[in-house]
Amino acid sequence: MLNPLLLPKNAGLIARKTKALIDARAGKTDEERTAFLVDSYAKGKEAEYASIREESFNISVLPNLVGSEIFELKPLLKDGRIMIRSTKNAEYQVRTVDHHANAPRTEWIFKDSHAMYDVYEFATDIVEYPRTSLIQGDLNAVDDVNRDVAFAYANEIDLDVWTLWLSIFDTFPSGTYDRHSRVNSGNLPTTNVINASGEGAITVEVMKQLLEHLSLLGRQARTIYLSPQDKADIWDWTPVAVASGSVGNVIPDSAHEGIFNSGQILKMFGYNINWKTVNTLATGTMYVTTDQPSGSLYYKPDLEVEDFVSQDIMKHVYKKNNYEGLGMRGAIKPLVATPERLNSVKVIFA
Repeated sequence: MLNPLLLPKNAGLIARKTKALIDARAGKTDEERTAFLVDSYAKGKEAEYASIREESFNISVLPNLVGSEIFELKPLLKDGRIMIRSTKNAEYQVRTVDHHANAPRTEWIFKDSHAMYDVYEFATDIVEYPRTSLIQGDLNAVDDVNRDVAFAYANEIDLDVWTLWLSIFDTFPSGTYDRHSRVNSGNLPTTNVINASGEGAITVEVMKQLLEHLSLLGRQARTIYLSPQDKADIWDWTPVAVASGSVGNVIPDSAHEGIFNSGQILKMFGYNINWKTVNTLATGTMYVTTDQPSGSLYYKPDLEVEDFVSQDIMKHVYKKNNYEGLGMRGAIKPLVATPERLNSVKVIFA
């Protein structure tokens, strides 16, 4: 809920789900919850927690998950379907994913017609965990397992959303917008890709080209996603007082002081800017979201199911003694209609 990069519509949805979880836990102290979990595993005195403090750590490097920051979350009823139609009398495209981890595909929708779409199912791998500890007796791994399964579930969704989003950057196809005859065509972009590769780094000129593009669209920049290796390019921008030679990266003293203190620039040419490093991105390219959703992520809350694998099944099927397993299944449909391509920008700067 403290993530400032969330789409406002998604923040409200997540807030309601968080409140429901808090309400479900209301009236129970941490000690009562712990006692309940211990009792659920207990078989006798030997099952009580050892009177030592247990510290756990994790050295895994995980991908940054950004799906809920890019696409608008749209819940469906259990028997709900998705119907897409255009309010204009023109053909348009819809880009989507048909099955989990598949390559995105493009579908043309004819004018004066409706297109129906259905969600598809996906599932996480089974997270395995020891049922008991030979040293401490019973081992309550509920919190750790729930966290691992929740991440695995979100990661599977994020994989499809991210793959779909990265596939929409190109020349705008027909039907992207319906231009009135009075609108000057030069005031509208024809692509959502800015090629400033001659700059070789994130320079002031790169930012000017990006913000000019957004000005043509009438969109506000929301978040810039980039490789952590590229963000330091901004540190080379030069204050006016000491500028010499090339003036391509000259900025006011106050702006330079802000970069020196925060490592990033938060406002340029009247635009507020959020930066987010993403450890799955290669260098040389950044992706920008705006104040409008870059796509839609449909999902069915009623079809989110946890799969529990008992100790007996783990022993006889997976050939692991003293283990249980937990996984999760769900149903989603990420989708980008042609007009939503206006709401994202890809910037190639190196």
